[in-house]
Amino acid sequence: SAAAVAIAVFPTACGDIAGSPWHFPSAALMFSILAWFCWSFYRRTKLKMHQNEAARRRVAYAVCGIGIVLSMLAIGAKWVFGLWDGTNAVFVFEAIGLALFGVSWLIASHFLPFFDHPTDRQALF
Repeated sequence: SAAAVAIAVFPTACGDIAGSPWHFPSAALMFSILAWFCWSFYRRTKLKMHQNEAARRRVAYAVCGIGIVLSMLAIGAKWVFGLWDGTNAVFVFEAIGLALFGVSWLIASHFLPFFDHPTDRQALF
């Protein structure tokens, strides 16, 4: 997406190099898109045939989406309220948000057997 490109094109400050004011809004937009994906996966599970497995996926998507939003809010709280100074809090919360999206993507791609009925799984080869 354009937000991901903007994150790479407009880096944060590093040492004596000034950062771009466009990096953080771009990152917020990208993480919002990732949370929206989790929400759309969540909604899609309501239409599935195998409701036991779909219910598991629904819970996982909700946890992942809410976790991404909470990660974004934690990063915002760090900047607004000056929390966790001297730590790598932004990196940690970005990593958590990305990992949560990765989990939701693995579930949506039918890669994790616990979340799918055997007839819904797709073979890799």
